[in-house]
Amino acid sequence: MKAVRIERYGNEEVVEIADVDRPKPGAGQVLVKVKAAAVNPVDWKIREGLGEMFGLKPPLILGCEVAGTVKTVGDNVEDFSPGHDVYGYLGAYSGGYAEYVAAPASEFVRKPKQINFDAAAAVPGRVNGVARNFRSRQANERPAHPDHGSVGRGRFDGGAVGERDRCSRDWDRVGP
Repeated sequence: MKAVRIERYGNEEVVEIADVDRPKPGAGQVLVKVKAAAVNPVDWKIREGLGEMFGLKPPLILGCEVAGTVKTVGDNVEDFSPGHDVYGYLGAYSGGYAEYVAAPASEFVRKPKQINFDAAAAVPGRVNGVARNFRSRQANERPAHPDHGSVGRGRFDGGAVGERDRCSRDWDRVGP
């Protein structure tokens, strides 16, 4: 299959289209035929070397947000079947800039019929943060990672890094 990958960290010149093996889903994973992938600043930051800080070793296939169709499922996957349209945030399972990606089923949700694949691929990163903050609120906890300026996370927008105290005061005011 074709994939956009890097063999080493660097500028845009290290990006290449390569032939790579199609991944196989393991237990708890789905194999998704990628129909759209979002391009985000984190992708070029990883390409420039941020990935090394998180233990990512080249060669790497970039891309964290995808939308596509489930082709196969691994053992212990109950929520998805081949043919389901999905979108998700791959996180550490990067690899969205490829024809296929295998990642944990827990990273995906069903795509509503009302939105196209391009729009669906752009949703996961923002929704992931909102959902994480919502779950924290349900558990009567402060968000573990207050938002620092991303779109769509409402009251948890702390502005610049280092404003956790402001975010905490906001959380206390709107808390459960």
